[in-house]
Amino acid sequence: MRFEYVIKFGGSITEKGSIQQIESIGKIIAEIYSLKKNFILVPGGGSFAEEVRKKQNKFHFSDELAHWMAIYAMEQNALLLQHFIPESKLIQFSSKQFSDNMNELQGTQVPIFSVRDFMKNESKLSHNWHSSSDAIASEIASKLNIRKIIFIKDVDGLFINNTLVEEIKLDDLMLLDDSPIDKTTPIILKNNLIKATIINGFYPERIKDRLLFKKEIISTKILL
Repeated sequence: MRFEYVIKFGGSITEKGSIQQIESIGKIIAEIYSLKKNFILVPGGGSFAEEVRKKQNKFHFSDELAHWMAIYAMEQNALLLQHFIPESKLIQFSSKQFSDNMNELQGTQVPIFSVRDFMKNESKLSHNWHSSSDAIASEIASKLNIRKIIFIKDVDGLFINNTLVEEIKLDDLMLLDDSPIDKTTPIILKNNLIKATIINGFYPERIKDRLLFKKEIISTKILL
C-alpha cells in the first residue's frame, strides 16, 4: 500500500476558524484516515507565519531569516494540528526516512509531517515568500512520487471575476496575478505531473466525499 495524496492543511483554517470548527475538521480527518490510510498531512504556517511577515515589515530583516522563521511557524502549526486531530502523529520528515519506514507511517495514527529537517537537507526551493508552505507540500509530493495533492483552504476554490472556477489548467493558473496558492507551486505541479484540488476546509464533509467516495464537490481542480 502507498500514499495517494498529500493534504496541505492551510494555516488560514487554524488562523480564522473557531475551536469548534477546527475540532470538527480534525475529527473528520481522523475518521477518513481510519477508513483509508492513503494520505499524509503537511501543515501551513497560519497566524505564526503571518506574524513573521509582520515582524519582517517592522524590522526589515532578510528573506533568508524570514524563510527559516516561517519554517518554525509551520512547526508550531504542526503541533497545533496534532492537538486537534485525534490519533495523529508528528513525524520529522525526510524522504529517506519515508522509504525506510513506510509501513510504520501507515499505522493507526494520522501522519503530520514536520518539515524542518527536510528543508535544511533536501529542499531546493528558493528562500522567499514566493515559495510558501504550498510549495513545500508540493515539493514533498514530488519527492514521494505522489501525484495528487489537496490544498485545504478557507475558500471554495479559485475565483476569477467573482466566479468560482471548477477546473483550470496549470498553464492558465501560472498566468494569473491573484491566486490562493503561491507562484512556485504551479511550476512544481507541472514539472512533476501532480494534479491538485483546492477545497474549503470549513466544509470538511467535502474532504470526506472527495477522498472516500470520489464524489464531485464544490472545489477547483487544477489540471495538467
